[in-house]
Amino acid sequence: DLLLARFYSILGDIYHDLNDHVNSDNYYEKSIERDSTNVYVLNNYSYYLSLREENLKRALYLIKQAVENVPDNPSFLDTYAWILYKLNNKEEALEKIKKALIYEDNNTTILDHYMDILCDLGEFLEAEIVRKKILKILNNKKKTNSKKTQELNFKISNKKCN
Repeated sequence: DLLLARFYSILGDIYHDLNDHVNSDNYYEKSIERDSTNVYVLNNYSYYLSLREENLKRALYLIKQAVENVPDNPSFLDTYAWILYKLNNKEEALEKIKKALIYEDNNTTILDHYMDILCDLGEFLEAEIVRKKILKILNNKKKTNSKKTQELNFKISNKKCN
């Protein structure tokens, strides 16, 4: 059963990469039916749902399970925060994203989500500090002319964070 669950999760990943959300979601659900303890499937599937802003209540349920099993994983905490944010629970989202940053404070995705939450809460000065940190990280990785850099500058200059 665990092998079949893994096979279904791989199919979910493949269909996700092909932007076939119906099949992707179907295979993730089948994987979870057979192994509800695979925290990586729980995290990835719930994050993909949050990016599409679909079935957010299901996504919240799944990510809570992952975080209960692995409470110090920054990616899981980031997903948890992002889903809460998408559900308009910004204060709790801020709490979870700050916890994620305790474990990993140089991840540009987590920092970008943190910046979005801060900006949406009207904390523009703090959001600007986070934006500068992201740009510094990108600069150190020689990604200064990236699409990400342009997106970050646009967000802050227009006080529109996502």
